[in-house]
Amino acid sequence: MRVLCKSLGGGDLLTVEIANGNLPSTKFHLTVGREYKVYGLLFTRAVLKYLIEDDTGLGPGWFPASLFTVACDRVSRYWRLSNWSTSERYFVVISFPEITASSLAFENLFNRDREARNVFRKREQLADLEFPDPSIKEVARLLEGDWLQCPFCADAWQSKNGNALVRCPACQKISNDPRYDVE
Repeated sequence: MRVLCKSLGGGDLLTVEIANGNLPSTKFHLTVGREYKVYGLLFTRAVLKYLIEDDTGLGPGWFPASLFTVACDRVSRYWRLSNWSTSERYFVVISFPEITASSLAFENLFNRDREARNVFRKREQLADLEFPDPSIKEVARLLEGDWLQCPFCADAWQSKNGNALVRCPACQKISNDPRYDVE
């Protein structure tokens, strides 16, 4: 899933978002007009939030959905759902299993636990290859069978992943998989 930033916050925040912890003066570290990959959804206190990496590079965080419009609505096959709601509030998380496994796992990631962040990064790399990315123009060359050739370094490797994108094992650059069938 990808979203397009339409606001930095502030006066554009919804009343319910302000009532649930955001200040009317809050400005998020985002870039209006930039697309962000979504790594999870959080429903809590009548607010939907997206798990994205903001412009700080400090790691993933939850951002009010009202700051974005949906650019690509396809969700990751790696996502799982956990419902930690109580009689007092809703708390539903849809994300990677390493986040939804328990409330402790969820908290560890957002408390900047090193191991939790490393696990997140590995899953993030897998999810980033699932769907087409309009910013990636190069296409790997299809060789015989399930072999692909990198358009950057000409290395060839065997690939059966079925994702829209492939990462060259030699140079680590990402290109489009020519076998991917856009629905």
